[in-house]
Amino acid sequence: MPFINFKASANIRKIIFGILGILLLIAALYIFCKPIYYRIYIGDRIKGNISVTIDGETFTPSSEDISGCRKSNIKGDRTQIAVKGGDYGIYHFGVNIPPIDKTINMGCYHYNWWTVTNFDIDIIIDTAGNTVTFEGDCSYVDDDGKTNKFQINDKQMLWSDPEIWFSQA
Repeated sequence: MPFINFKASANIRKIIFGILGILLLIAALYIFCKPIYYRIYIGDRIKGNISVTIDGETFTPSSEDISGCRKSNIKGDRTQIAVKGGDYGIYHFGVNIPPIDKTINMGCYHYNWWTVTNFDIDIIIDTAGNTVTFEGDCSYVDDDGKTNKFQINDKQMLWSDPEIWFSQA
């Protein structure tokens, strides 16, 4: 008969129940009290996906083409970016597009330190028409912990300094 250390197995059970209790508390906060959940949220508070099309051809920005972000990676033909956030105020980041020697500036204004913003944006560049079109959507969390979503559809001149904001007052 193998030796069983009952004292060690009791400690393991306490650890497992402790972890399960913490996970249950986090789940309860997320479901029943979202304002508190977003205040203790430890993930990136600004994150999203970017795709770029230049005259009908897909251009996927690399990590070197992204500035002002904590991390970025390529997933298919989209570039995922993340900014830690966690402060009240303005966050700026940019996407350098070497084929046209232009940087697309992006910004996000957080009205509360705990706001979480997610976006999915297509940047469509027409060099013949000298325009850049931004299409997609963005979501943010309001004071009550409710997620609000809005559409982005903006056309700007490429020769200017094009920029897009992921904020909704």
